[in-house]
Amino acid sequence: MTNLANLLAKRHRQQLLDMFGNKCQELTCRAHTHLQFAHVLPTKLRGRGRGRKERLTDIRKHPESYTLFCDKHHKLYDGGVSLQFKQRPEITIKYKRKIRASSYPKGVMYV
Repeated sequence: MTNLANLLAKRHRQQLLDMFGNKCQELTCRAHTHLQFAHVLPTKLRGRGRGRKERLTDIRKHPESYTLFCDKHHKLYDGGVSLQFKQRPEITIKYKRKIRASSYPKGVMYV
């Protein structure tokens, strides 16, 4: 990635972190560092793309399919541990000059 691409990727990641509240979404956790986006619903994107342009674009397009965990809770979640995490009733994203509002499907998140 070029320097400009890196700057844009950092800016997009920060915007997504802000949108997700800049903290781990697990109910008992207050972590604000080592945050990672975790799939809660499948999307067409596969593999480990941490911080990559494709992953950030997928999160922007499908925010309802992701949540934000600290590294500890992300590992637990990926390992099959059942976690309760915050439900966000509505997410509004500005993407390519379009505004899309979506919400988590019922039964996926817990309050």
